Amino acid sequence: MKPTLYMNPVAEADVCKLRQAITEARGLLSDAAEKLSAVLANEAILVETPVEVEAAIDSAVEAIEAALRRLDSAVPAKKSSAAPPPGGPTRQQGQFLACIREYMMRNQAGVAPKVCRAWQQAVRDDFRDRFSPEHPVGPGMNEKIDLVDLQGRVAYKLKVSKNNTHFEFYRDIFKVAVHNHLHPDLPLTKLVFITPEAGALRLNSPYGCTVVHLATQFGIKVAIVGI
Repeated sequence: MKPTLYMNPVAEADVCKLRQAITEARGLLSDAAEKLSAVLANEAILVETPVEVEAAIDSAVEAIEAALRRLDSAVPAKKSSAAPPPGGPTRQQGQFLACIREYMMRNQAGVAPKVCRAWQQAVRDDFRDRFSPEHPVGPGMNEKIDLVDLQGRVAYKLKVSKNNTHFEFYRDIFKVAVHNHLHPDLPLTKLVFITPEAGALRLNSPYGCTVVHLATQFGIKVAIVGI
């Protein structure tokens, strides 16, 4: 079983913006091509137009048409459904995933814990007591989970750095398993592991897929979010 990989909300929004920009650019280029073509079709104007200018206009029309063809081939395909992919976050969970990229972009030269704390606080500000930051794995233990959705029973891990991603990934799966062993009445049913794209891709290995499959046998679904 391969871990679930999907596009984060910010990336999806960027694709929508790109699609809209391409549509607007096509409209502008089409209008320009029509006006230039109208000039070439007007014999009265062409009589007084130097041959060099006419050739330049004709070349411009051809260039615009070529650009339109390129834009047509570059339009991102629309998804057939707005529903999240199997194993991915719900729309509500995706609302705060978008906060992560913003904090990472602002703090690329900063320290990872600072980014994580800012993200945790942003989630608490928006969702209040639904989420528990630095959620303890068990009594008397120093191990904590970055963020826990108490209602959805979902654990979240934000791995800001792309280094040692596999170590943190396997460690957090084990944290959730230990938590569930100690809290059988309130088990966490899912782990969403958020990490830079490079780290997410490395986890999609035979070993990583096997670990994800074993996690499901303990009632833990795993989703990997590349940002």
